[in-house]
Amino acid sequence: MKKSITKRTLTKAVPTTVSSKYQIVIPAIVRRQLQLKPGSTLLLSLSDYGHIIARLDSKHRIRSMRGVGASMWKRLGGTDAYVRKERASWDR
Repeated sequence: MKKSITKRTLTKAVPTTVSSKYQIVIPAIVRRQLQLKPGSTLLLSLSDYGHIIARLDSKHRIRSMRGVGASMWKRLGGTDAYVRKERASWDR
């Protein structure tokens, strides 16, 4: 049975090798946890202790949320209808 990946799964360092072109392969467990796809942008920084910190660019996270609420708004009759109904309730 395959264990599900959670944010706390990766607790120890995972080795990777720097190629002659200074490229690295991001291990699968990290790719899954960060939900990386080809073209994703990672931001790298260096800590005072010499640790490399890699984090997903926030633009990617925002972009990946696009359309999440579309089905909710459809069930409510669309955004215009919802806003009209809300505003009408203020006058009561």
